[in-house]
Amino acid sequence: MTAVVAAVSDLDWICCLKCREIVYARRYARSLQVCPGCGMHGKLTAPERIEQLLDPGWSEIEVADAVEDPLGFVDSKPYPRRLREARERTGLTEAVVCVRGEIDGRRVITAVMDFRFLGGSLGSGVGERITVAPRPPFASARLSCWSPLRAVRGCRRVRFR
Repeated sequence: MTAVVAAVSDLDWICCLKCREIVYARRYARSLQVCPGCGMHGKLTAPERIEQLLDPGWSEIEVADAVEDPLGFVDSKPYPRRLREARERTGLTEAVVCVRGEIDGRRVITAVMDFRFLGGSLGSGVGERITVAPRPPFASARLSCWSPLRAVRGCRRVRFR
């Protein structure tokens, strides 16, 4: 669930899906996308979460791209096409963004998932970024959006107990 933009004054107001309160869009943004009426949290992109979490001056960690389709997987669309469409739609290269920065002056490396990129699912590119990014002397923090492993990423059967 996320807030829905109301048809009032060209995107100036939003309507919370939980409590239906109409909220001024700037107020909603200032409250970090939390509804003042009921406390429901809106969805955040990885860049938005990074901006909220880290001190100014963070930088993205460059990680070499992994093999894009090691299994030659085809669903209703070929996997390379899904990747290309997700990259065009989100402006991201993978479902995770790894950055180096500080939180209250303490050096950290964060790996932040973005659900907009194929549901935040784990592919070889995500795995590569998460395992390569953390390097001492930085502490690391990983933030994820919930998503079980997906069939389009090469897992045929996953059982959760």
